[in-house]
Amino acid sequence: MLPKRESLKEGESIDSTEKPFKELTKAPGVPSYESEVRAVIRRHLEAVAAIERDRLGSITGVKRGSADWPQVMLAGHMDEVGFVVSLITDEGFIRIIASVSSIG
Repeated sequence: MLPKRESLKEGESIDSTEKPFKELTKAPGVPSYESEVRAVIRRHLEAVAAIERDRLGSITGVKRGSADWPQVMLAGHMDEVGFVVSLITDEGFIRIIASVSSIG
């Protein structure tokens, strides 16, 4: 039997993950410049987990449960693909010098 669905509050969408995912995908985060992505993740994690940041800028949210098992880890990258564009031709082709991660 499926668990009973909680009723939605006024103005709340069925999919409450939509807003955070939109914020994450709109935040720029090329390698070495992930501060805006980090801020979005931190804002959403602070309410539910203890936040830690390492020297490289990675953040970890830890939420302790009441049992020793099971333990779950969700991991992901904050950066996105970025390129240095040197030229856009009249035909619309893009010439790149390098990816941001290879020069950062």
